[in-house]
Amino acid sequence: MIGMSAGTIRNLWSAIEDRHRQFGYTPPLAMRGGDFARYSRAVASVKGMPSRLIFPIGVHHVKQMLELTALSPAQTRDVLMCVLGTVMCMRVNEVDQLQICDVLWRFDGGFHPRFSNTLACRIYKRKQDQARKGLYPRAGKAVFTRLLAYTDDAGLEVAEGCTKGRSPGARCRACVPLFSRIVNGAATSAPVSRQQVTNAVLNALRMIGVDTKHYSGLSMRRGGISAALAARVPEPILFLQSGHGSNCAARNYMVPKNPNVLYETYLAFGLDL
Repeated sequence: MIGMSAGTIRNLWSAIEDRHRQFGYTPPLAMRGGDFARYSRAVASVKGMPSRLIFPIGVHHVKQMLELTALSPAQTRDVLMCVLGTVMCMRVNEVDQLQICDVLWRFDGGFHPRFSNTLACRIYKRKQDQARKGLYPRAGKAVFTRLLAYTDDAGLEVAEGCTKGRSPGARCRACVPLFSRIVNGAATSAPVSRQQVTNAVLNALRMIGVDTKHYSGLSMRRGGISAALAARVPEPILFLQSGHGSNCAARNYMVPKNPNVLYETYLAFGLDL
């Protein structure tokens, strides 16, 4: 078995099969239908191993991060990436794709003054939103205040040539990233990478004294969903925040009704609206 995991062996076989098809040859595992799947299961049964233990970011972690003060620009960015990604149940690749024009300040403010210090984030691309209908997870005052201060300090503004209005399902060509790379203490115009988002999660946890052995970028999404389930947020409401169930009929009725329900996942963290 040459010391490789089942996933690595399966990926190598896939590459070999793809190369054969490119040059018009019959793939070696295509003699009979289903051979590839059968061999893959056989390897997995021998090489299988338990999934890595990954803890979710907890409600107490988020509260402690929001109480941190006297942070450097890089530390502030890391904390906000972790907090925003957690309360909005984001994946790592969704955090690194955010641009300043994706932050919709006071998104529900027109419905009621109660929502004057809230925000929504426009997700550029989400796994369960193949039709690009748009997903807008919400956050309240605690995140709104910190994120607004961060963008003001960094001088982040929506560009005059922003293209989100006419192409909301595409990346804006004019606006800067919400979270950019910091080199020698200065922000650049390049967005953070996926690995840097994961590093930000670990850095934010270390700032509050947490051993990061069992944490990763996945901890954000797990933390948001776990907090909502523990607070007994109904699944259709949770899915509006996490993006699960893109075909859920409830989505079409909840969005234009009362925005209160859209903040239940955020409120599961015990933060004020």
